[in-house]
Amino acid sequence: MGIQKQGVFYKGLCGGLAGMALLATAACNDKSSGGNQAMQAGDAGGKQLGDQEAQKKFNTYVKAMNMLIDSGKFEERIAYFERLNPQLKNSAPLTEMYMMNIGVDHIISRLDEAQKMNATIPGVDEKAKALIPVLTQLDTVNTELNTYVSAKEYTVDGGKKGREIAPRYLAALAAARDAQQQFADTTAAYELQRDQAALAKAKPDSLQFHKLTVTLAARGATREFDKINAPGDDTSAFTASLTRLGEVNASLAGFVGKAPKTGAGSLSSDCQRYVDKVNSMIGTGRTFAQTLKSKPADVADDAKDFIEAFNDGVGEVSSCELEDN
Repeated sequence: MGIQKQGVFYKGLCGGLAGMALLATAACNDKSSGGNQAMQAGDAGGKQLGDQEAQKKFNTYVKAMNMLIDSGKFEERIAYFERLNPQLKNSAPLTEMYMMNIGVDHIISRLDEAQKMNATIPGVDEKAKALIPVLTQLDTVNTELNTYVSAKEYTVDGGKKGREIAPRYLAALAAARDAQQQFADTTAAYELQRDQAALAKAKPDSLQFHKLTVTLAARGATREFDKINAPGDDTSAFTASLTRLGEVNASLAGFVGKAPKTGAGSLSSDCQRYVDKVNSMIGTGRTFAQTLKSKPADVADDAKDFIEAFNDGVGEVSSCELEDN
């Protein structure tokens, strides 16, 4: 039996940009580096991700992704529909029918907004464009089925129309699930490449350098976490990634500890909170690995705790910066 885990995403404001962030925001403007960002080359003639316009577009995409995480839950909707409507498999008249209604108009609007921006984000643009008609189709069939179920039309036609809509509804949910995953994977990979480029340009032992190092190590830990799918899976790579995360987080803690408390070079209090949140992430990750071996039946809660600890940490990273003096 597989481990029930939610996707590793979070919401967080990227410093100075009114957008949501996916996975990690350490490449947002950092006062310690004069606001420099990674200049990720786009397609020939396209904008670079370091440009503010491209960053705004990227954050708009990620805001749409976070909306999907909040309201999509496509796999859950498929399971719910199939579990509560077993009567659809026979020909007896329906006396009840259930579904989880979903609204995706706001997500489509956000994707459309990003698509109209001039900046080019290779790969991500294409996956976002492909996602729009899939969500539009889901919206159409969801509305049709919701009207049928809400009005209890199955009590009139015995379920004839419901049995016709159901396969289209499930197919639309599955298509949305797959398109969302492709969009998420491409977006995460692109952001990873961006942050790696930013780290290569960051001044050693600067705040940006330490934040990016911790961010990338945290993301590495989540990638190893995602590879664990069932009790008995090898957790050594995951626990090793937590050790690596602990090492770079200790370096960040040292940098924070040496910074002046006030005046030039002082840091916001969010920096220490970020260090603490990352330590919590490491702790919950180790608990997850231990529970997987000793009490695998209880591991779902520990998996959730690890994801939440990651999300909590990300909430602090974009606020960890040099104070204005």
